[in-house]
Amino acid sequence: MPSSQMSLTDYLSLSPKDKASLNRDSGFIKPSDLIKHDYPWLCNDYKENTWHVSMPSKESESKQSENTTTIHFDAVVLGGGRISDNPRIIDDMKLLVAVTITANFSIGITLSSNSRVKAFVDSLKRYVSEGLSTPHISNLEDLSYGEFFNLVQGGGNKLGYNLKYDEVLKDYFDGLELHEVPILRSKDKKQPTKIDTTKIFNELGINQYAFREFTFAKRIVALKSLELERFYSGENFEVLYPETLTEINEKKMVHDKSYKDYMATLRAYTYAKSVYRELFNYNFIPFDVDKVCAATEYEYPDFDEMVDLTERTRDIPPMIFLDMMDAAARFVLDYSDDLFEAEKHFCAIYKHELNLVKGDSHEAGKRTNKLVSNYKANDERLHSPFPMSAYKHAQDSNRESCTF
Repeated sequence: MPSSQMSLTDYLSLSPKDKASLNRDSGFIKPSDLIKHDYPWLCNDYKENTWHVSMPSKESESKQSENTTTIHFDAVVLGGGRISDNPRIIDDMKLLVAVTITANFSIGITLSSNSRVKAFVDSLKRYVSEGLSTPHISNLEDLSYGEFFNLVQGGGNKLGYNLKYDEVLKDYFDGLELHEVPILRSKDKKQPTKIDTTKIFNELGINQYAFREFTFAKRIVALKSLELERFYSGENFEVLYPETLTEINEKKMVHDKSYKDYMATLRAYTYAKSVYRELFNYNFIPFDVDKVCAATEYEYPDFDEMVDLTERTRDIPPMIFLDMMDAAARFVLDYSDDLFEAEKHFCAIYKHELNLVKGDSHEAGKRTNKLVSNYKANDERLHSPFPMSAYKHAQDSNRESCTF
């Protein structure tokens, strides 16, 4: 490292001749090592892969916002591994953010708020993680024109749709016996047993946030949960994402604004790399975005397009369907008395708590939730609704009556 460093602002203001002289006099270090990354809007160490950002308030350029936003540069890559497996890629991602804020490019993108910085990083992270998920690609410089074109064209789709998370999960589960599927068990048995999605996602390189936005992938987990509920019939097993077992009506695409942010982020990198080429380790956007958009084969995404939902609700395996019908019938016929009893019990607790907190309905509801979450925790009957660990006591703020 050089004995003295300069701010990014000072470095960017140098003439090409001064930069060349400075780099030559500094020996074999990278030009980026000459920069002291100390910014008023960055609340923690630049070297960290998670930043806490607080941009200046709109009222005053010198006054920091009271709120901070957490920004994560690292992410999983499909097939296993993370972006941070190559630290230089994240170094370039951080540098792009710092340069874009500091240089204030006149290219239609301004990172003037916490939310804008986060959207910028999210778009950048999406491009990098999806690019590295391309088969046989470990360095984004190696992307072919066709592969890069697909990243630009497909940027309007949800990430999970592009990376086929539903097919990845189906292939994964098909390769395992039921007893081999990773599950989570609560040591005190206060929480139901369930599929260990965290372990599975880390192994496969599935982004949990992108997964949550992709209903078809969640449905694969829900169907496997139904199989495991039957396999572990002696345990209280939680079926994850049960709402996906009914009709799915979901767009495959992100919002138009998200796509525009994505494209603006790619253009910002292209511009920054063309002007400050010596600072970056890689050229991880190897083709001109605008030339791709000008190509005859490029089509601006149709954000009104829907996924073909034909027969989506009719492919539940017969035995699983029968289990679902059995559970629904038992809920009404076998457990109705228990549920009415639970309602009276919970209502009494709520009224008691309401008195203790002097009529604060919100606080009383929170305390009731905590007290009743393990109600009948030892109930091991088939398809039992107990314990009601996910129960949420809801009440009208204008009334003191107990409601579900």
